[in-house]
Amino acid sequence: IDVTIPAGVRPGQTFIARFDGKECDIKVPAGYAPGDILTVELDDAAATSKGGTLLVEVPPGVRPGETFVAEIQGTSQELRVPEDCGPGSMLRVDVLKTVKPGGESESGMYAEVRIPEGLRPGQIFKTVVNNEALGVEVPEGCWPGTVLSIPLPGEGLSMQVVTR
Repeated sequence: IDVTIPAGVRPGQTFIARFDGKECDIKVPAGYAPGDILTVELDDAAATSKGGTLLVEVPPGVRPGETFVAEIQGTSQELRVPEDCGPGSMLRVDVLKTVKPGGESESGMYAEVRIPEGLRPGQIFKTVVNNEALGVEVPEGCWPGTVLSIPLPGEGLSMQVVTR
């Protein structure tokens, strides 16, 4: 779909586009200005509060292995650039339902997951429970190898991202 960048929105900022009764956050890439038209792939723009996949452009000057901050669905997310990517590359980003370890489960069901190696408190990791991808935030005081009890999803979960 084609969307016009609204007045006052600059590169790196996000605006909301509406189509087919849905809302989508669109990040303005470098080199674009208000009034310019962006072409957005429908599959990427269709990510909603139920999760989905978006494309995020690696900004100029950011090299493989480095991180940058992207605005995704209204939140700032730190993304690491894969070794085979560089400035201008498009990263495919999974938008996941996130659950908080120790939280209440609307479904009344819980699962146990182990924190993967290389993570620290505050980071998000992806896990699959009952064929559904979920994001789990590593709580303060927990480290790789810790087993967490997570609530299985109900409605109204917040969103986080994990790059592929």
